[in-house]
Amino acid sequence: MSSSIFGVFAALLALLGAFLAANAIDIGMMTFGFGLLVFGLWLIFWLIKDHWDELERTRPRATE
Repeated sequence: MSSSIFGVFAALLALLGAFLAANAIDIGMMTFGFGLLVFGLWLIFWLIKDHWDELERTRPRATE
C-alpha cells in the first residue's frame, strides 16, 4: 500500500515538473522542472523494480 502512495506522489511530482519546465521563463525554473520530472519518473520505475524484486525473493525456487 505504501508503494502505491509513493507512486502517486512521484507521478504528481513528475507532472509538476513537466508543468514548471513548460511554463518556465528562466533557465533556473526550467532546470528545476526537468529535475523534478526526471526524479519522479526514476522513482516510479524504481518502485516497479522493487515490487518485482520482492516477488522474486518470495517465490519458491524449483529444486531439480
